[in-house]
Amino acid sequence: MDLAGTIVTADALHTQHDTATWLASRGAQYLFTIKANHPTLLATLAALPWAQVPSRSRSHGRIATPAP
Repeated sequence: MDLAGTIVTADALHTQHDTATWLASRGAQYLFTIKANHPTLLATLAALPWAQVPSRSRSHGRIATPAP
């Protein structure tokens, strides 16, 4: 299955190394939900400089940017 150019989103149930490897091997990019049952990954993500990411507004935990 060729997934080149696609973005796959998944909830925490699918946040598994094998799933990420499978998607990447088929050319997909992915967004997974990370929860406390992946403490090392959660800590790594929490340590990233999120405040430096440009955004337009934040509401209800979402970042909204205007359409081009």
